[in-house]
Amino acid sequence: MKNTIKSISLAFVLLLGGCTSRTNSSVKESTTIELGGFSIHNQYQDGLINNTYDQYFRYGYGGKERSTPEPVHIDFSNEFQTADQEYKVQVSTTNTFDTYYQTSCKTNSYDFYNGELQQDYYVRFSSDDHFETSNIYHFKIKDSIYRPIHLDGVTNVRDFTSWPLSNGKKLKQGVLYRGATLNTSKSDTMYLEITPSGLEEMVNHLNIKTEIDVRMNVTDNNYNENGNFTNEVIPEVTYYNIPWDYRRKDNFMTECKDVIKKVMEQLSISTYPVYFHCSHGADRTGVTFFLLGALVGMSEEDLYKDYLLTNLGKIGGTRTEKDPKTYIEDLKALEGDTLSEQANSFLLDCGVTQETINSIKDKLLED
Repeated sequence: MKNTIKSISLAFVLLLGGCTSRTNSSVKESTTIELGGFSIHNQYQDGLINNTYDQYFRYGYGGKERSTPEPVHIDFSNEFQTADQEYKVQVSTTNTFDTYYQTSCKTNSYDFYNGELQQDYYVRFSSDDHFETSNIYHFKIKDSIYRPIHLDGVTNVRDFTSWPLSNGKKLKQGVLYRGATLNTSKSDTMYLEITPSGLEEMVNHLNIKTEIDVRMNVTDNNYNENGNFTNEVIPEVTYYNIPWDYRRKDNFMTECKDVIKKVMEQLSISTYPVYFHCSHGADRTGVTFFLLGALVGMSEEDLYKDYLLTNLGKIGGTRTEKDPKTYIEDLKALEGDTLSEQANSFLLDCGVTQETINSIKDKLLED
């Protein structure tokens, strides 16, 4: 499994328009090379999502990094024999490159991460800004119920998308992301865990506009959490901190209605795409996305799987089926004929208005 982008400087720049055409009639015409379809899952991710949720322990236990997706690896050494050289890379969703983003790599191969599911991509390379003679490499990302994301330095990142829903609707891609913290929690100073390439990916490829951080701002003998990741660090991203006290909580759902209300209200008014996290992306983030999943119509089986996928990240401990089982039982005690209706009832009990609930659903669901 490749956990990092090898030797790639992800200084993505969004560019509009195609490249200037060369007039030299002696240069070769570009050729489209068909690479086929690619799954972005590693063996552990495939194992967990393709089996019943109660088999999760076979694939991850929270102690090793297994949440990173597989890249699409492109070897273009047939075009450029020099390996130790910087090459410019353009990636587009059209073969005409009307719009594209540009990055670079320092070898004659390139690893592409974080493509959208069921999306075609076209990639070309240049050593001198003349892309029109480059071969075009075409591939498609295969469909799945799970879209893991690679942010270098951050674990347990994924897009809240693609799960089948009981109402027949679909979750949008690239709207709401969840994961672990971007900076060290247990530190009195700001120490980034996300790398510079991860930041570039977050801002310029995934186009994150808002970060919602539910870590506390507290230091004592038993609890130390630095939830102060400010706009000064990522000026392109608007930052919100909603402190969620995780201390001495037996049930993150029923004992935390006040902060759940604040979280849902923020989700309803934020500018998307949003990156949502606590420290590990496991408990507070887990119950938030459990409620969102139940609300939009995910099945019980998939709610378990989505919660337990966290064990593929390096989160310092195992999350079991105990918590989602408790949350499901709590919801079923409420008014409603379906889990979606019961999640709606729970949010109303938290003080969230129906208008806010509907606004969140509108942001997450395709028309």
